[in-house]
Amino acid sequence: MTLQEKTRELLDIRAAKSELLDELKQAKELEEECEQAIIQLMNDQSLDAFRNGDCQITKRVTQKPRLGNYQELLEYIIQTGGYDLLQKRISEEAVRERWDNGIVVPGVAPFVKQSLTVRGV
Repeated sequence: MTLQEKTRELLDIRAAKSELLDELKQAKELEEECEQAIIQLMNDQSLDAFRNGDCQITKRVTQKPRLGNYQELLEYIIQTGGYDLLQKRISEEAVRERWDNGIVVPGVAPFVKQSLTVRGV
């Protein structure tokens, strides 16, 4: 297969993928709307579980963390050593800015990733 043919194949695959991603996004939105409507109906009827001929639905209520004050969190982590509160990943943009300014970030090493940028003509 030639480079031209392989490029056309890539463009066709990306177009099909884009269509599928749009459909998936719409389906996820509809799913979320439907789930919220069911939760509201269950709340209105004071139900924690519901069963019909097709399925059983159980409502879960959990507390999730929401960051309100980042500075306070950082101070708490430093004071208590609670580094497990943070996820183990770094900001690529922040590291790149430091590298561009000649700053070495300890514990971080670059690796080479090759990718393609394809634009229609």
